[in-house]
Amino acid sequence: MSLFKEQLTRDVSTTFFNPNEFSETVSFNGTLVNITFDEERLERFNRKNDEEGLTKGELLFYADATAFDKRPFRGQRLAFKGRPYEVMEITDEDGVLIIVLEGVSAL
Repeated sequence: MSLFKEQLTRDVSTTFFNPNEFSETVSFNGTLVNITFDEERLERFNRKNDEEGLTKGELLFYADATAFDKRPFRGQRLAFKGRPYEVMEITDEDGVLIIVLEGVSAL
């Protein structure tokens, strides 16, 4: 791996997912995970979905893929901050998961 890529990998965990910098530690299906919310990207996601007649996401955040023992998957129902949600969309961009959740009435 190049020196640049190694530095980017270190920056992701030490800066982007550092709760003293950008992220917040939350309970994700019983596991504590550092995540970073992105309201602007959620708005873009919802605008696109609205044009296509799809449901809207309630939360969009980034998480380090290595923080999960079992990677979340689309359609999975889980508890996030103690509330039931379903994974609407999940994308992996170089080890950073982009997860969109939609609230549901029960797990």
